[in-house]
Amino acid sequence: MGSTQSDSFPKMQQELFQPYRRLIEIQIEDQSHRVPDNNMVLRCFQYICLEDISCGRFCWNQECKTCMIGYELKSGEKKNTLSCQTMVSEGMKITKISKELRWALRSILPAAAENLS
Repeated sequence: MGSTQSDSFPKMQQELFQPYRRLIEIQIEDQSHRVPDNNMVLRCFQYICLEDISCGRFCWNQECKTCMIGYELKSGEKKNTLSCQTMVSEGMKITKISKELRWALRSILPAAAENLS
């Protein structure tokens, strides 16, 4: 299970994330993580890896396209999209991650440095 670094700085958490009621489970390349509902996927990645995502080269407004992901929903629907523009949903499975995101998530994806694609 993924650890949440944000537990150590609740005030910053309030400023970065949209208000949320609960943590929901998502999968990132077969690893389970709990993230806040009512937030964009990129913000949820930031919840998991605060410093690494914060230092990444992401514009947060769909211009740079460096936050591309592929995902599958519980319904079986599959999509490729920008994580900065996609709301997280319970049971979402992130199956593809852009090179820039993979680098920023390297602390939770052990093979990330080896498999930059």
